[in-house]
Parts: sequence; C-alpha cells; structure tokens
Amino acid sequence: MKRGLSTIVSTLLILLLVFVAVGILWVVVRNVVMQGTEQVSLGKFTLDLAIDQVQLNNATNSVSMKIKRNPGDGEFVGIKVIVFDEDNSEIFTINGSLKEYERKSYSFILQLIDVDNVKKIQIAPVFLLSSGKEAVGDVKDTWEKSESASGSYIEIPNGNNSNLGLECTVDSNCTGIANSGNYCSGENVVRNNYDYFCNSLNECDYNSTTSVVENCSATGKICSGGICVSLICSGDSTQSCTIANGVGGQTRICTSGVWSSWGTCILVSCNSGYTPSGNSCVEEQIEDDLVILYYNNFEQNQVGSSSYKNDWSYCMPNPDAGIYKSSSDSQNPTNVFRAYFPKGSWSLNNENGFRCHIEYNENGYDELYLSYRIKFQSGFDAVKGGKLPRLESYPSRFYTSLTCPDGTDEFTGGMMFKKGDLNNPIPVFYLTHPDMWNATWYRETFYSMTGHYPEDCDEVVDLLGAVYSESIYWDETIPRGEWHTITERVVPNTPGQYDGFVEGYIDGQLITQVTNLRFRDVSDLKINRFNFVGFFGGGDDSWATVKDEYIYYDNLMIYYYESELGEHEPSPVNRVLPEMDYPLESILI
Repeated sequence: MKRGLSTIVSTLLILLLVFVAVGILWVVVRNVVMQGTEQVSLGKFTLDLAIDQVQLNNATNSVSMKIKRNPGDGEFVGIKVIVFDEDNSEIFTINGSLKEYERKSYSFILQLIDVDNVKKIQIAPVFLLSSGKEAVGDVKDTWEKSESASGSYIEIPNGNNSNLGLECTVDSNCTGIANSGNYCSGENVVRNNYDYFCNSLNECDYNSTTSVVENCSATGKICSGGICVSLICSGDSTQSCTIANGVGGQTRICTSGVWSSWGTCILVSCNSGYTPSGNSCVEEQIEDDLVILYYNNFEQNQVGSSSYKNDWSYCMPNPDAGIYKSSSDSQNPTNVFRAYFPKGSWSLNNENGFRCHIEYNENGYDELYLSYRIKFQSGFDAVKGGKLPRLESYPSRFYTSLTCPDGTDEFTGGMMFKKGDLNNPIPVFYLTHPDMWNATWYRETFYSMTGHYPEDCDEVVDLLGAVYSESIYWDETIPRGEWHTITERVVPNTPGQYDGFVEGYIDGQLITQVTNLRFRDVSDLKINRFNFVGFFGGGDDSWATVKDEYIYYDNLMIYYYESELGEHEPSPVNRVLPEMDYPLESILI
C-alpha cells in the first residue's frame, strides 16, 4: 500500500515539474513571438521613404533636403538623418511622420562636419513599439554626392537664399541674392543673375542667366578684376596697366603715353636697375620715403638652430622649427625659417605651431605694411586651413571669441590660408574688429536658425557660442613648391568714420582690397605688434595635418611710406608696389 502511494506521489511530482517547465518555456516563446509580431506589424517592409533633393550650403555649413513618402503601409513617428564625410557622421532626428505621397523640406546646420566634405546622407524611419519604446528601422534611402548627379545635388548659388527649396505660394515668397557680382569673361564684364520663382511643385526655385554689364574693348579698355580698366596714359601721369595680347599678367608703368589707341599695352623690357619710361628705359628711382621698422632675413642665425628666438620681444619656440638652408633651392639658397607641422598637428602649442612677436608699446602706427616671402612645400595639403603672420593692436584686455572688440581695446589685420583651386593655398584676411559679428556668414547663419538677423554681437555669441573673425578670401592662390611674396597693408579707420581698409598683394601686385572698415573708436588704438605666428587649426582636430608639412619664410619686413601717412587713401586698382630693395643686414628690435 505504501509502495503504491509512493508511485502516485512521484508521478504527480514529475507532472508538476513538466507543467512548470512548459510554463517557463511558454513565457519565453510568447515574449519572442510578441516581440517579433510587434516588429512585423510596424510595416517595416512596406514603408517607403526617399530622399528627393539635397542642397549643400557652404555659407551656413548646412544641409537642406526634401524627403518624400512613397506608397506603402506603415506608421512611424520620426526619421533619423545621418550625414557622413570620409571619417565622421552626424545624426539628426526629425519628429513627426509623412502621409503617403507627401514631401517635406528639412534643414540641418552641421556642427562636426564641413559641408564641403559631405559624402553621403542616409534616412531611416523611427517606429513606436507597443511597449512605448522607440526603434530605428532599416535605412530606406541613401544619397551620395556626385558632381554628375542631375537634380539630386544643388549648390545654392553664391552662398544663400534661405527660402530656396522651401514651400511657397507666390513668387514673392522667394527672395535671395539677385546676382553674383561682376567678373571678367573675355573682353566683357559679366554678371550671373538669379531669378527666384515659385515652381509647379510650390517650391522656391531659381533660373540663372548671364548678362553683359560692359564691353571693355568697345571703350578702349581691358577687363581686369571685374571692371573695365583704362590703358590710355596721357601727359606725365603715372598709371599701372595690364599688358594684353599674349603678355597678360605683367605690368608696366606708363609716363608718356606708350599705349596704342585700341587699348593694348606696348611691352617695354628693361635691364635690372632700369624701369620703362615711355618707349625707353631710365635708371630706376629708389623710393626715398620708405621707412623700414623691422627686417629679418635670418642670415644672423646659425643653420639648424633655434637661435631665431633671440630676434623677438617674445618667442614660443617650436622644437622642430628652425633655421634651414638649401643650396639646391635655386629660388632662395639662403638662410630661411622653416616651420614644421607633424602629422596630426593642429592648434597653437610648442609641438604643433609657432609664435614670436615684436611690440611697439609706446606709440604704435596708423598704417603699416607687412611683407614676407613664403613657400608651401610641394604637395602641401592645407586641409581646412591655418594661420599666417599678422599685424595687430596689442590688447588692453585680452580678446576671446566669447566677446567682440569694442573699438577701444584691440583689432587685428589677421591672415589665414585655406585650400584653393588645384589644392594650392589661398590667402584669406582673418580680421577682428567691432563689426565682425555683422559679417555675411554670421548674419546668414543667425537668420537660418532664428528667422531674423542679429542686432548686436551678444546675440550672435549667445546663439553660436563664439565670434571669431570676418574671413575674406583673396582672388589668387599661392602655387605650392614656389617662393612668392605676400604683402598686407593695414590702415585703421579715422575714429568715428568707416574709412579703414586692408589690402593684399602677391608678388607686389594688388590682389584684394577691403574698404569701409571700422577697427577703432579712439585714436590711441594703433598697430603696435607684429605677430609671427603659424599653425593649422580652427576649433577641433578636423583641421589637423594629414601628413608632415613644412612652410618656409624669409625676408620678413614691416614698413610704411611717409607720403601715405594720414591720407587714408586706398590704392588704385592694379597697383604694383615698387620692387623691394632689401637691406643687406637684418634690422631687428
């Protein structure tokens, strides 16, 4: 009897264990099944989203795009937009969904990626699970940048039209830049015009046309710098003119009318020490009003040493920078300063950059020229850019990017290099002054984010976190592997007026001129420091060198012409500086 009860109890225990195991298994299977059912019910296989159009705006470093929903079931609550460059990605979230056949426009300001380096963009829907959690679905479409892609890659003309590609009802909803400014095309001054209109899709669009502003040859002139320049000299007036008929790019000084009646220059070649005068050569006259404040040809320094640091009021020596000499350099076989930027370097510190300066604290100057010879090594990669030597006022309070100069504390006639055509570096004015927050880039970026333009510097700093400078590109690049001379002229304004200006020269030829600037509001704020500085960099390591780089400097000189002081007169178009007769020895502080 006891044995029979034991058998029954054992059987019941076994059955109980089986039921418990089945229950546990069912909970696991049910969760898996329910989770799978939840995913399947999302319509992830039938939902169809597509990138319809992409616009890359390098003025605001932003991406604008249209996303279209094609036929297909599925409910979603958002879209993930992933923007890629070669090495990085940024993710943006769009809240909300689209109806079938609906298309909407979206804009994103990139923070980590330079818009010029964007390679592709992907979109993926965001689903709401029954559990209340959100899940990102599969990528539904990928856009890849291609110069030949028709209709999918649009560069906004000349920087910005904030309405371009957005919804509209009438043409007046679409406003923007009317033209690109004048430029030369053959013998004509021409302009690209952009007419904005509301297209059949109720989106802002534009037509581009080219119009002739002036025919230079019809008026006996040539096209230079986007204007017609006269080549006719009369009497004893001194004018520079560009030589046409196959000798373009050279310049000569006319003193007695040697140009032909149809506006072409007659080339007069002279031996060294002589200059053209009419159709003959006369002995070259040395500028007797040239005043040199500082000159450094590095010949007083020993090759391979850091003795250069003794030539300055202050110097932060870079252990890998120093005096260099190459007898095989036919353009410049003398002592030079060689700055070394190892792979991966950016920002200003003892390893990645250099800085030395001299100061004129007692008086300062109302006008100065800074000139130096420079060579970027062959194959030089500018990446996103870096800093070059500059003239500046020594600040009474240290300037930071979280404030703007107020007209009484400091300004800089700064310089940078960026990557230009054929990968050659292009000089850029990097100016700090009280009105830099009102420069085009800051205004348009602020507008794209707020819908209105800023009223003061504090507004821009509060929104963007910083104000660094006003950047103005020159119109000419510096060929790599060659020595060329860069000269900048900085003339602060008369206090209370907007008559300050800067000028940029390459090999003595005026290339770029920026006028109507306000650097100061008090007369005792003057140019009192030459900052010999160089480094790759901006705000992060995306500016870093991709390989070891060298920049060479020679013949650093600061000077002015007595005849120009106090005149506040910008140079005439196509001005050519007198050929520099460098001192035999350095003139140091």
